[in-house]
This record gives sequence, structure tokens and C-alpha cells, in this order.
Amino acid sequence: MGKKSAVWIVLGLLFIAGILDIKYRGLFFRMLPCRIQHKLTEVFQHEDCRCSCGHSQK
Repeated sequence: MGKKSAVWIVLGLLFIAGILDIKYRGLFFRMLPCRIQHKLTEVFQHEDCRCSCGHSQK
């Protein structure tokens, strides 16, 4: 396996990990500003965004 293919595999895994983190409200998701959390909540259709900004209504 060459260096290029190893880099692509690592980048792919990081991308998938990021999507899963956002979907399941992981550490990265909680560090995002509340406004962005709300938008991502709408995209992934969560019941509430669990942030302290007051956007929890749906």
C-alpha cells in the first residue's frame, strides 16, 4: 500500500467519524455553536438539539 492510498483511507475514516459524531451528538457536535447545532439537528431530524440557546422547540 502506497502513501497516497493510506492517506485517503485515513481521510475517509476521519470523514465518517465526523459524520457519526454529528449524528450521535458527540464531543465535536457539543463544541459547535448553538446555531449550527440547531441546523444540524434539523438535517439529521433529532427531536431536540440539547443546547442552552432555546432552540429546543420542535
